[in-house]
Amino acid sequence: MKKLTTSLCLLIIFFFGCKRKINDLEFERSVLMQIIPSIVDSTCQDPRIFLSPPPYPLLPPDGKISVKEEQFLTKKWELKLDSIRKDTSSVYLAFNPVITASTDSLKKELELFTNSKITQPGFKGKLVLDIDSIKLNQHFKFKYHNLFSNQLEVWNKKYEFIFSGFFYISRIVFDDSRSFGALSVGYICGGLCGQGYIIFIKKHGKNWRIDKIVDTWIS
Repeated sequence: MKKLTTSLCLLIIFFFGCKRKINDLEFERSVLMQIIPSIVDSTCQDPRIFLSPPPYPLLPPDGKISVKEEQFLTKKWELKLDSIRKDTSSVYLAFNPVITASTDSLKKELELFTNSKITQPGFKGKLVLDIDSIKLNQHFKFKYHNLFSNQLEVWNKKYEFIFSGFFYISRIVFDDSRSFGALSVGYICGGLCGQGYIIFIKKHGKNWRIDKIVDTWIS
């Protein structure tokens, strides 16, 4: 009887432990699904705009250009950008939906940001997202990262769609009240083009919003 009682207690502990783990996983997944579109908007670019700098005309021998010609070139450039912004073509980001665990440094950054000690352990292991269920804003869309080469040739290849680059995120570190969170984000747009961030998020009612973006690296 004693052995039966002990086994029953262990089974109950195991059951509720697993249930808590599933609830934690679903909670984090729901936050990520909600906040990713805003993060993409804040960190990623349409390469047609990003790689279309203002015109730098070839200067004549005297090194001067008329005001009229400069205004013409500037106006032409502005019209080009306006046309791109109005274009409804999709802009694709390579994305790995298997999200890996956060680093301990992210927890420390969140403690500094919230000015409070975080006692809850960070979520471990991997979390898998459904790419098709993530509704991005503007014209951004995700493609699976393994459809693209991880070599430099990926930037020279001609695609039948607009390729923006690779988008990465970590799992979220939450404070004890689950009112604030932090995650690492990376955006690679070329062989020597990219930037990393720490994104601090905050809960507003039932919604999560970006509270602060901190640059961590640039290439």
